[in-house]
Amino acid sequence: MVLLLQIKFLVHHFKFSSVFQPSDPDACVERDLFLYRSYLAQRKFGVVKDEVGPGSPAQLQPLLALAKYLQSREGSPAREAVVAELETEMSGSVDPSNSSLLLAAATVFVHEGNMVR
Repeated sequence: MVLLLQIKFLVHHFKFSSVFQPSDPDACVERDLFLYRSYLAQRKFGVVKDEVGPGSPAQLQPLLALAKYLQSREGSPAREAVVAELETEMSGSVDPSNSSLLLAAATVFVHEGNMVR
């Protein structure tokens, strides 16, 4: 019961990273996926762009592209670059276990009105 109260307190005060500190690298990446997806849902695109860089795991890179897309204006070169990048990635061999790529691509294509993909 005490552990649940501690977790509730940390989540309530937006200290998400201290709630879940796994030692397994795959669990760390999954934690980060949920964390950055929540930042995107809160429209905190700058946080994602600042924290996800070229050295970040491959599963986080699509969330960076999605943040760039959502932050840029309609018709801007940055937005078109993200669409082109995702179309290139999706036209090749796609790993179905990379859910962040599928989610980011689907979100961008829906925003673009491209429901065929």
